Amino acid sequence: MSAYARSRNLKAWREGVGANVRRLRRTANMSQAVLAERAGLSPAYVSMMERGLANPRLETLAALALALNTSPVDILTEAQPEPSRAET
Repeated sequence: MSAYARSRNLKAWREGVGANVRRLRRTANMSQAVLAERAGLSPAYVSMMERGLANPRLETLAALALALNTSPVDILTEAQPEPSRAET
């Protein structure tokens, strides 16, 4: 795999993690500032992470999971789309 392909994969991973953090935070009716405070992070870092611009460390993912009352696996796992009403 080329360096370019690896960087594209990493970018997609960061964006997926950020989208999961945003989804979990919104589900918890929590602002970025509240999540940042509970996880010991800056609001700017939470914002950057949700936009896929930050590469969070394992310790950061664990702190976010604790603050969101979830598992790090939920942050790392690709979210499955909700079934549409026609499918249920």
